[in-house]
Amino acid sequence: MIFIRGLTGLVGSGLVYYLKQDPKYKNNVVALVRPTSYLDYIKDFAIPEIGDSHSNEDLDRICNKYHFGTLIHISNKFQIPQFAELAVKHNIKRVIMISSTYGLKQGDIYNNEMMDKENYAVSLFEQRHIDYIFLRPTAVYGTRPDGVKDRNISIFTKYVKKLPLFPLFGGGKATVSPITGREVGKALYICLNKFDELKGQRLIVAGPTMTF
Repeated sequence: MIFIRGLTGLVGSGLVYYLKQDPKYKNNVVALVRPTSYLDYIKDFAIPEIGDSHSNEDLDRICNKYHFGTLIHISNKFQIPQFAELAVKHNIKRVIMISSTYGLKQGDIYNNEMMDKENYAVSLFEQRHIDYIFLRPTAVYGTRPDGVKDRNISIFTKYVKKLPLFPLFGGGKATVSPITGREVGKALYICLNKFDELKGQRLIVAGPTMTF
């Protein structure tokens, strides 16, 4: 069984798009959801379990009920340490986590809070012989199945449309690599199906690069 946190979000719905096309995943996925989550997109495919992602009691209850072999943590990268500890506690041997390119500074210097969270999780995994993959998407954009747009590119676009001038970033040499939630979902699907080939890596997932 696969436990997924964030399946009803933008990236999660992208993953669902590909999982639904693969019969082996039907009814083999448990999704952690809120009471208010939009469930139509995962209906008849995944098993929804209502719980609070910040509640270790809720997470323990779900893990004890299903005994998962794989954990996929998609939303809220700041909870990476918590879900790494969950994998260790419940002996979940395969973990895929969405992180962020914020973990990379200029010159690829690993020295910030995001990288600290990744490194902490990796240290736990390696101590307990848990295999892992980290995916670091760039600027994710798109619309969820319930019509909610991303909180980054769509907001940026809205403000740009209201401005009389287009803002200049980095002296006109700044770059951004936007990628759709579905493309990140496809990357997750590939990692899930080629886990043994990709395990132990931290991979950047990026779209076409544009200069501003």
